[in-house]
Amino acid sequence: MRRRYTGFNVFPSQEPPGEFLIWPYGPVTFRWADGTQIDLLFTPEDAQEVIRRAQMPELPIDYEHRNQNPVDNGPVPAAGWFQLEARPDGLWATNVRWTETAANLLRAGEYRHWSPVFWDEDGHIRQLDMIGLTNQPATVNQAPLVASAHGDPMREKLITLLGLAADASDEQIENALTELQNRVGQLEQAEALLAEAGIHAPIGSDEAHGQAMAAAANALLAARVGELEAELSTLRAQTTDAEAARVVDAALTEGRIHAASRDYWLEKFRKNPQAVRAHLASLRAGAAVPTGPFAPPQGPSDVLSELERAIIAQTGVSAEAYLATKRRREEHHA
Repeated sequence: MRRRYTGFNVFPSQEPPGEFLIWPYGPVTFRWADGTQIDLLFTPEDAQEVIRRAQMPELPIDYEHRNQNPVDNGPVPAAGWFQLEARPDGLWATNVRWTETAANLLRAGEYRHWSPVFWDEDGHIRQLDMIGLTNQPATVNQAPLVASAHGDPMREKLITLLGLAADASDEQIENALTELQNRVGQLEQAEALLAEAGIHAPIGSDEAHGQAMAAAANALLAARVGELEAELSTLRAQTTDAEAARVVDAALTEGRIHAASRDYWLEKFRKNPQAVRAHLASLRAGAAVPTGPFAPPQGPSDVLSELERAIIAQTGVSAEAYLATKRRREEHHA
């Protein structure tokens, strides 16, 4: 485990910041005055471990790491105090309380940079002891704590890109960036929806416009096809019902079936028209069960009544088989 000194910041103004980003998540590169360079990783888990290892609720900010390397036995005053907070983008120094001396030095531009004292393990940053004000940070391309007296070119460029007034405050810059992030999120959602529709060209391009128009046309066509299929299904059902009524009513008129069985044959026809047609055609015309009262059979049991002849015609049972069954039943009940 080795102790390191470095630092980060964003959006400097000429006022000492009340909070600043210490380390973003991801790779972090440091280069020291002797040319030594090291790349470390910092993850959300590392941030939680740094907070867990913090020795005090508030950590100190000093000058030039004098707390670590005192040059005499005199007092080593603090430049300020801060707390740690893990956020979605990295580890932040929050609730920063600058001493009046340090705040004036920062406003005057006598100090513009900073350098945390940290420890790394297995290629990860795992502990933070303190932060020191310095003008020789080890962080590659470190953003300063405060802007120079002549302004910060990166800040001015950012203001221009965001379309803000030249004297825009930090809050206005952050609000504009938040809005930009929201738009990026909306754009990503739109791209995802377009990808689901099979459109992969850049949004706003002529190709994307053409693909979107084609997708819309296909969607309308699919909807119309669905409507037509529903209409066709309804028409087929209506046609089947009409044909069923025609066939069954014809069989009824011809005396092949009894009126009471009309609904039964209609339902059977809807399920299997071909089978019902064949069955009704096999029935003898005029053999339907009469609707009026029937006189009981007169004479011996081997004489068929009108009702019995109608039943035999409907069921397809032979007269001989019917009479044999009838005789057995009469003998059983005798």
